[in-house]
Amino acid sequence: MPVNMKIPWIVLGGPTKKGNAITEPISICDSAATALWLLGLHDPAEWHGHALTNAFAR
Repeated sequence: MPVNMKIPWIVLGGPTKKGNAITEPISICDSAATALWLLGLHDPAEWHGHALTNAFAR
């Protein structure tokens, strides 16, 4: 993936796993799906992103 297409994805506090690093590729679409998951909601089936649940301790 070209460098100019990479963005950092950083979460702090709350239920995050301390010192955890996500090694899989992440899409910007994953941010919205993760926000919905944290709110206890399901993302629509037509969305391309998925919740990054492995970044959280809950």
